[in-house]
Amino acid sequence: YTAALRTAYHPPLRLLRGIGFGLAGLPFWCRPKWGIRSFVGLAVRNVLRRPVRSLAVVLMVALAEFLVVFVSGFELVESASWDETHSPTGGWAYIAQFAFPTSVDPSTTATQYQLNLSDRESDLLGKSTVALLRANEGDDANCTSLFATKNPRVVGLSDAFLERGGFRFASHVDLLEGQENPWQILRSSELNTGEIPIVVDAATSQWALKLGGVGSIVMLNTATGEVWRDDGSDTNPAGVRCRIVGLLEPSVLQGMILMSEASFVELFPFQSGYRMAFVDPSVELQGGKDVEGVPQAEKAIAAAWEDFGVRVETTSNRLQRLFAVQNTFLAGFQSLGTIGLLLGTVGVAAVGIQGVLERRNSLAILLAIGFNQNRLGFVLWLESMILVVTGIAIGAFSGFFAAFPFINSAEQVLPWGWLFVSAGGTLGVATIANLCVVLWMPVANLPVSE
Repeated sequence: YTAALRTAYHPPLRLLRGIGFGLAGLPFWCRPKWGIRSFVGLAVRNVLRRPVRSLAVVLMVALAEFLVVFVSGFELVESASWDETHSPTGGWAYIAQFAFPTSVDPSTTATQYQLNLSDRESDLLGKSTVALLRANEGDDANCTSLFATKNPRVVGLSDAFLERGGFRFASHVDLLEGQENPWQILRSSELNTGEIPIVVDAATSQWALKLGGVGSIVMLNTATGEVWRDDGSDTNPAGVRCRIVGLLEPSVLQGMILMSEASFVELFPFQSGYRMAFVDPSVELQGGKDVEGVPQAEKAIAAAWEDFGVRVETTSNRLQRLFAVQNTFLAGFQSLGTIGLLLGTVGVAAVGIQGVLERRNSLAILLAIGFNQNRLGFVLWLESMILVVTGIAIGAFSGFFAAFPFINSAEQVLPWGWLFVSAGGTLGVATIANLCVVLWMPVANLPVSE
């Protein structure tokens, strides 16, 4: 606005100057011009008597409510769509990790016979879709890791996995003509520039490994498994150049560097066998439990790979563990925002006391013309509620409007219960604070005329 006053020859700045003059006259145009016909009207008139102070209270409550609503929009919850292919589980029901490399595929009849599986286990696994994945000896780089790792697990995806597709991409490079499945980008062992195409979880790439976004060049040391972003300097040790061609939304693949199996074999020729497997059972396999309560599907998978130190976990459980970490951090910010909201509401009591001290004569006149102590307290309570409710409404609307672009999946929903509880608690604290002011007035011999 100051710049507009000094250089008002440019049309946009001239318009800005006009807006500034209009805002300067806002208190005059918004001055009360109506008669008082109710307690609400009297409370509104009293609130407008000190617009700066009232605005400070509204902004204090609005900022705290904005923080609570905006942060709550990033909370991840379980969704009924997790069994779908384009979901954080990719439609896979189980993930198996092996302590020792294996090449056993229990979905084939010959392998089932060699493993001496029962008829029920063979039937269940025969109706399942199994995708064996190669992996190196890297560390977990997902959010459950307590340490910042530099050598994350590199996973080679089989052709069957790539053909199946699934999961959701946050972003990826442009697909070639005729391509519909983003995973097909990994089919080529090398891009035209001689770089290995890789896919990474968006959160892992941005926060855990700091590799950048789509198109970033990543260097991979095949001897140590260390990865780092290529910044163009000559001080970095030698490594294989990789390019990020896709970023995934939160999923069970968090913390992994994903490439095609052909690229993995080329980079890690001495890594034999498979270290991971995804299993998509049929409807029959998913149902039923044995006498110990263990799902028959999980029992069949464990029996097939028991000689390789298999650890079987449902993808939903793995996803819940990953989501719990993020939700724990969000819960901390939600708590801080709620505490700030409640403390800001307690400040309404201080504003109420200041208002009573400044309006002692006016309040005494109200008592003289027939107002009793209860009606006077009710008016003061209405004044506090107007400020608090206005602040909550502005903060909630602003927070929802700011978080709406990020709520783009079934796993991200606003926790309406928590928001209603925090808003109700705020109104309750405001009522208690105002009650303290009303109870303080007779003790302080207020109001009295001087």
